[in-house]
Amino acid sequence: MAARALMARRRVAQQRPGSKEEVVLQQIRFSQESISSVFQDGRRVSMMMEELRKKEKRVTDIPSISVVVEDGKIYSGDNRRLSVFKQTFHGHTMVPVNVGIFDQAFKRKMTSTTEGRSIRSRN
Repeated sequence: MAARALMARRRVAQQRPGSKEEVVLQQIRFSQESISSVFQDGRRVSMMMEELRKKEKRVTDIPSISVVVEDGKIYSGDNRRLSVFKQTFHGHTMVPVNVGIFDQAFKRKMTSTTEGRSIRSRN
């Protein structure tokens, strides 16, 4: 498992922005300190969790998480979806990601106070 995770992290770090890759779920960190419990389209985060648990949806039915690599760590730009996956699946689950760039816009979003290990739901 450790070798697989290391290889996945290296692949992501070497990819061009916009590339698609698969990463071990436990490797992906949150970029923000908190998330809303509602997606932008008005659906509750808990609804997506329930759909995944009941197998009404699969990970591949959901848009891929955007990730960036900074200081050898993989951070998510899609913290609500990442939270759903982490609460629904085992840490060793492979999830599809889109590789992005750690630019000034992403850096401004980095509000995690736990180095991305946990996140708080605001409501």
